[in-house]
Amino acid sequence: MQRQARFGLALLAIPLVIVLLAVSAWAVDSATNSGQVPRNTSLAGRDIGAKSATATREVVAEVAEEVASRPVTITTPAGTLETTAGELGLTLDEDVTVDAALHADEEDTSLLRPIGWLMSFGDPYVVDLQWQLDRTAVELEQRTAASV
Repeated sequence: MQRQARFGLALLAIPLVIVLLAVSAWAVDSATNSGQVPRNTSLAGRDIGAKSATATREVVAEVAEEVASRPVTITTPAGTLETTAGELGLTLDEDVTVDAALHADEEDTSLLRPIGWLMSFGDPYVVDLQWQLDRTAVELEQRTAASV
């Protein structure tokens, strides 16, 4: 009977040890990467996990430049206007996007963060791009398109 009790205790201890190891690994990783983008995080198809705020800002600036130069075609009954997203006033809000990247894992409650961290190895955090629209630029482009 004593042997069965020890076996049962061992069966209960194994999952507990696994959970403790996982939580410990998360705690060490979180402490090591404090102030950085959480590990296994992507932005616009780029891996930004464990990057500093400065390095993340550089990646976001590259994405913002690409977005601003994307061609846009506006077709109206009066004609067609070729322009870019930037000229239309659509820009990436770089500060808000960097902040979202730095806090990508904070969607999870504190107690669930270790689970989210473990799951991120199979399903990375994805940071949504945060947009700004300059309505004045849009109106100006609309007037330009109407006069074409």
